[in-house]
Amino acid sequence: MTALPNLPGGNNANPFWINNRGQVSGVAETDNSEPEDPSCSIGPNGPSEPNGLNGPNLKRGFLPVIWESNGEIQKLSPLVSEGDTVANAFTINDHGEAVGNSGLCSTTGLPPFAVSFSTASHAVLWDKDGVHDLGSLGGAFNGASSINNRGDVVGAAQSPTDGTNHAFLWTGQTGMLDYGAFPGAVATIPGCCHTLNDRGEIVGFSIEPNNPYGGRALIWKGKEPKDLNDFVRAPSPFVQLLAATSISDAGEITGWGVTTTGVHGFLATPMGPE
Repeated sequence: MTALPNLPGGNNANPFWINNRGQVSGVAETDNSEPEDPSCSIGPNGPSEPNGLNGPNLKRGFLPVIWESNGEIQKLSPLVSEGDTVANAFTINDHGEAVGNSGLCSTTGLPPFAVSFSTASHAVLWDKDGVHDLGSLGGAFNGASSINNRGDVVGAAQSPTDGTNHAFLWTGQTGMLDYGAFPGAVATIPGCCHTLNDRGEIVGFSIEPNNPYGGRALIWKGKEPKDLNDFVRAPSPFVQLLAATSISDAGEITGWGVTTTGVHGFLATPMGPE
C-alpha cells in the first residue's frame, strides 16, 4: 500500500478512480495560500469532522487532482472563466482525460456525503488543453461522472422540463443529450466512476422518494433508463438491486442491493441478447 500525497499544506484528499496507466483521479484540500472562497463555510459539506474534507465548516477549498503512476500529484483547475473556485475529478480514462464537476464551495458538494446536495455546478472535462465546460440541459445543476476511452461522457443534469436531475450523454460530436429520468425519480444518475463502458453501455441508479428502498439500479436501453431488476433471472438472493456502480466492456455490472439478510454487493453477468 502506497500513501498518495496531499497538495502542499492540505490535510485531506480522496481518490475516485484509477486507469490502466496507473493514473488516479480525485480531489484534494488546498492550503491557505489558495484564494479563499467565503462560501466554503456554508457549503453543502456533509456531517463529518469539522474542517475536514467533508466537514460542515470547511475553511479551505478543494481542487481536482491526478496522481501520476510515479506518485506525483498534479493539480487541475476549476472552471475559473465562470467564476468557479472548487472542483472534483471523478473518473479518468486511459488517455488521461478526466471528468467531474466545478462550482463554488457553497453549491458544489464534496463526495461522498454531499454530492446529492449540490445545486449549481458545471459538468467539466479536463484534457491536455485544459478544462472544458460540457454544457447543460438548461437547468442549474450539472455534473459529469464517467468517461470512456472514446471520450464519451455521462453524468446528471437538471432538466428545466420537470426540475429533476436527468442522466445525460455527452460526445464531442453531439454535445450534451438528455438520457431521461426514471418515472417517479427526483434524480436519475449514471454515478461515479465507470458507469459507461467502451461499447457505450450505461448503468446507474435512481433516487425515488416514494420507493420503499429509496431507488433502484438502472441500465440504459438507448436513451431510456430501465429497471435492472427486470433483467435478473431467478434464482437470485436479492430482493432489490439499489445501484449499479460500474460496467465492464464485457457488460458485467457491479453494484449493491438488498437481500433478506442485509445489504450486499453484486456482480451481474449478461446471459443473452436482452
